[in-house]
Amino acid sequence: MSVEANKALIRRLNDEVINGGRLEVIDEVLSPQLKHSRTALGTSARMLRPGAGWAADASALETFKAATRALRAAFPDWESIIDEQVGEGDTVVTRYTVRGTQKSAYLGREPSGDGRMEFVETVFARIVDGKVSEFWGLGDELGFLKGMGVSLDVGATA
Repeated sequence: MSVEANKALIRRLNDEVINGGRLEVIDEVLSPQLKHSRTALGTSARMLRPGAGWAADASALETFKAATRALRAAFPDWESIIDEQVGEGDTVVTRYTVRGTQKSAYLGREPSGDGRMEFVETVFARIVDGKVSEFWGLGDELGFLKGMGVSLDVGATA
């Protein structure tokens, strides 16, 4: 696939799945052998609810589906806006602004305050045979947790 086609695939994933909630599209755009690294989100899950997360033996594809379902349920207005996107070869890098309002429990935590959040995330994706085969995400986990009303008082440092 061309770089432009790869970028279009990532836009489709964002527009139809993340923003549109069309989970049936996941199998069309993500490889069954997906490799996914979003370690900070797992850390947030454990901070909110020790032992939380998705099944340890689940595939990355099934974990992505479960995480997307959970996010869409808790944040029905979840919106991921593509701020910038670059591609080279089989890799696409996308910087997003993510917004949403928590309306129900997420990882065992009920909405707090007005429930609104906004944070920035960058994702590197590798496309093979027309599907995303690997992606690595790095997001503003502190912004995400703050939006959920989590107190992050780490105390004074010397």
